[in-house]
Amino acid sequence: MVVANAKVGVGKTTVSANLVGALADRGLDVLAVDPQGNLPRW
Repeated sequence: MVVANAKVGVGKTTVSANLVGALADRGLDVLAVDPQGNLPRW
């Protein structure tokens, strides 16, 4: 799954973090790759 948008400041990191959290809460193994390093560390 990819979260992408060409615009700056549209909430991609927030959407990604919430999606990763929701999938992990459901017991799925999730790997989030953020080349800019903006996602929080769990």
